[in-house]
Amino acid sequence: MSEKYFEAMKGQVCFVGHSHRPAVFSQDEFGKVDVVDYHNDSWINLSGKKAVVDDGSVGSPRDGNNYGSAAVFDPDGSKLKMLRIPI
Repeated sequence: MSEKYFEAMKGQVCFVGHSHRPAVFSQDEFGKVDVVDYHNDSWINLSGKKAVVDDGSVGSPRDGNNYGSAAVFDPDGSKLKMLRIPI
């Protein structure tokens, strides 16, 4: 994930799709970009960070996990939860 994507963002979180592969990328206040190692159903603290979130796919996951995937964002707490849902 390029820093250019984060530079173009006007808000804290950008949701993207159509890859069918859930992923979270974050950029800290120093500009360092990381892939977030998340565990499903646990909250990710995004305070002080920007994030690009691909919430995956409900109907056609392509990451080896047959469950659908989704994301929940709490803007007041600056936190994100990735979910896997039996389909």
